[in-house]
Amino acid sequence: MHPFSNIDVNNTAAGNKLTLDDSTGVDQTLERLDNLSSRIFYFCESKHQLIPSPSVANSIKSVLTNFSIAYECIYEFIDSLKRETLTPIYTLLVSEFISSLEEDVEHDYDLYVFCRSSLGAMIESVGIVMCNDGAENLLSLNDIFQFVIEIASELCTELAKTAGSTEYSGLSFPLVHDFTAYIVPVCNVLRPLMDDDTGEAECYRGTIERMKSEIFDVLLEKMLSLRSLCLKGEVEDVEDVPWWSLYLVILKHLCNVSKLCNGFESKFWETTKRVKSSLSFLIFSLVTKSEDYEWLFEVMDFDARSHLARMMIPEVGDNEECQYNMLTNRSELLKDSYGYIGIIARPEQLLGGLFVQFENEQATGPDSKVNPAHLEYFRFSGRMIALALMHGVQIEVVFDRVFFLQLSGKGVSLQDIRDSDPILYNSYKQILDMDPEMVDQDVLGLTFVTELEVLGSRKEIELCPNGKDTVVDSKNREVYVSLLIKHRFVTSIAEQVEYFAKGFEDLIAPSRAQSFFRCLYLDDLDLMLGGRSNVSIEDWKAHTDYHGYNKSDSQISWFWEIVERMSVEERKVLLFFWTSVKSLPLDGFGGLDSRLDIYKNSQSWDHLPSSQTCFYRMYFPPYQSLDVMQDRRRIITQEHVGCSFGTS
Repeated sequence: MHPFSNIDVNNTAAGNKLTLDDSTGVDQTLERLDNLSSRIFYFCESKHQLIPSPSVANSIKSVLTNFSIAYECIYEFIDSLKRETLTPIYTLLVSEFISSLEEDVEHDYDLYVFCRSSLGAMIESVGIVMCNDGAENLLSLNDIFQFVIEIASELCTELAKTAGSTEYSGLSFPLVHDFTAYIVPVCNVLRPLMDDDTGEAECYRGTIERMKSEIFDVLLEKMLSLRSLCLKGEVEDVEDVPWWSLYLVILKHLCNVSKLCNGFESKFWETTKRVKSSLSFLIFSLVTKSEDYEWLFEVMDFDARSHLARMMIPEVGDNEECQYNMLTNRSELLKDSYGYIGIIARPEQLLGGLFVQFENEQATGPDSKVNPAHLEYFRFSGRMIALALMHGVQIEVVFDRVFFLQLSGKGVSLQDIRDSDPILYNSYKQILDMDPEMVDQDVLGLTFVTELEVLGSRKEIELCPNGKDTVVDSKNREVYVSLLIKHRFVTSIAEQVEYFAKGFEDLIAPSRAQSFFRCLYLDDLDLMLGGRSNVSIEDWKAHTDYHGYNKSDSQISWFWEIVERMSVEERKVLLFFWTSVKSLPLDGFGGLDSRLDIYKNSQSWDHLPSSQTCFYRMYFPPYQSLDVMQDRRRIITQEHVGCSFGTS
């Protein structure tokens, strides 16, 4: 019980709200301020606390004859509490004053809003307790719950005006901050009840139901208006509508509320999927810290997911002094690269540019355990993948699903091994699908053991304690298959996964590495590493310049006509012959280092085209007909020719 509870407080008549030009209201306010001053001192004295600003409190008593100065003193007094080292006693003090003030003013009254916001800032730091915890000097859930309802109602009003709008002044940042300040401690207090089996959760069923009906449902319904969000066509710069970022803040709190009761969460995800395109646009356009939005992964499109992932990758330094130099031999490329990148280089040396010079050249721009250093090669591989992502280089590496899942910190299921090992998948599935009676008759003759083969020798491994004597039956076969999968696809390659992760974390901060993989699907990572295989001819044309030819020349028209007839693989070979790039970055031709060039040369028409891949230049003579050009194109797009770097 608060120490104020036995103090007589004069209440104003019902319906008599304060206004500055109401002399009766002013008299009543001055009387309440006088009473408040006494209550403050009584309260602090009874709790053996010191008032943070005695001069301010004294001013309240000495200037009661001046309405505006009195209010200014209250602002300063409460503000002074926030500037002090916070103790729970201050939250009780401000809460008591808000209760007193609430009897006379509307909830949008400036002083009321200021006090409510101040209280929110305080409980953000000191927290609250359950209603029956009996913790002295701490506000309880019941003490502040009404403020959460009020703020949620005000947010609904603003959302109705602002969602998708570029004309309205926007959502209030202070209001959303206040919502955060109150909803976070409320969720923190209620969350432990979700796993409570003592029946205590039933005592708060009413509170949780009010959370659903008066906060969760109404705010979530308003968020559907995001479907009409003004997208790229009407907004040139999202910085002109900074309040759009607040939609994501509100959604994150609703996501946390959704976990408080069965049925909440499914409704939350059903609703957010209905506004998936708008949410993905907001994330792609506004989000600058990927850690805060991993929770929205399930309702993002590829652009948003890859955007979050790329933000975890450090930018490559463009300072020449930070450049890492390597001198290598083309015939020993893997060995030399492993030496420079896997062994010699410190992680920080690889955060800048890479300069590779080949010896004697002018530079321009199955069972791995046989090898004793095989684990270090996995670490080297982790570094190489991180470097490829940092530099935006497409390397056409495809990750195995099982390997990817372990880097993500996720488990491996039967379905996950289907592509990795179809034979084992079918074998395990047959065990699970077999008639239970046949399994119980020990037709399979299986126990909880498996065999491991290393360099020709076989070793028996028990999958669980006393596995040799544990017969597989219809009741334990799912556990048996699960343990087989774990041993074959997790335990047996755990060291390799660990060393790859170490290499990746040498360049991508360890705190972000697992989040990087978690916020992507496997296909997303393959696309980021392999680039786009579908080449847009129009994009290709738009990023090509001509030298010696005009765009309208027959040779240029024939060239593009031939390219349009080519298969996807033939186009990739032509692109590689021209640029040494087989797959385009995610941004298409615009993501390459420079534009492409076609040069007219003076050689006779029977010569083949040539290229300077470092400069994205291709040269060909003025062929006399489309058929001749087609024949020359056919030769250079043969795999063994086009992939030999068509450098002249």
